[in-house]
Amino acid sequence: MKLKDIMNEAPIAGYNTLSDKPSSKRGDPSQISKDPKDFDKRSSSFSDKRDRRLITSNASVKRLKNLFDKTAEDFYFYMVNTKEARDHTEVGFVDDAWLEKNMPAVAPHIGDHEDGITVIYTNNKGAEKIPMTPWIIAHRMAHAFSRYERSFNKMNLRYVTEYTTAEEAINGITKDILRHNYGYRGEMRDASLLRKKFFEEIGTFRSARKKKLRADFEFLNELFAQYLITGEVEFNPLPKKIVMSKAWGHDAKAYYLRGDVEEAQGMLDMLARDFEYYVESMLSQAIGRKFVM
Repeated sequence: MKLKDIMNEAPIAGYNTLSDKPSSKRGDPSQISKDPKDFDKRSSSFSDKRDRRLITSNASVKRLKNLFDKTAEDFYFYMVNTKEARDHTEVGFVDDAWLEKNMPAVAPHIGDHEDGITVIYTNNKGAEKIPMTPWIIAHRMAHAFSRYERSFNKMNLRYVTEYTTAEEAINGITKDILRHNYGYRGEMRDASLLRKKFFEEIGTFRSARKKKLRADFEFLNELFAQYLITGEVEFNPLPKKIVMSKAWGHDAKAYYLRGDVEEAQGMLDMLARDFEYYVESMLSQAIGRKFVM
């Protein structure tokens, strides 16, 4: 079974691999191949062989399709492994003029999908060597929604404004809980490590369970991926303590849960419910648009 035969139902309405030839010149659309075998052989913007194998494997693509069936939106994914793609990482929302200027060889091969969300994946950089699994594809989509291309978007605003709404909700509730229920008295701009450790306690996704959340701001992107893959957002109960450091096997510094725990837990539960709405709103705002990741 070919990739195109797997991708014949929503929500993955389109899935294409695009790669160029080693000897091809930039900007030549005729040198772009849609054959997954060529993508797998070509080490350009996707330099990790594991990523190329996952992107072109029938079994992996079928799993991606099955895992993305929790939402009603259609997705059109373009996996681009070319010289041009190497220059563009986490750009965010773009239009056809941007593509024609910055990725002229690829642009003619990107369809106009007014009924769905188009995401152009140019690499898997910055993922700390985590392979291009369905979870990473979802996570990096959130990154694309959070970005804007300054030379294109003169207002310096995110196109997907609901990402900002979700970010503000997480920041507000986290600030209240850390101050009122864990006694943090410093400035929140200096609390990135505390926030990260708090998120690793309440998060139920893998990076939180393994205590390997890369940074506090990644919490939102991981929640986005969790909702797309599982269809829901779920938190652990508030931890009795947040351990910042240890010495000789004991807690050297920790923040302990106190105050009205029931109210704080209620705020966290409300965030879980609201976040599902935020994600659906992000997806609605992205319909008919193109994003470069």
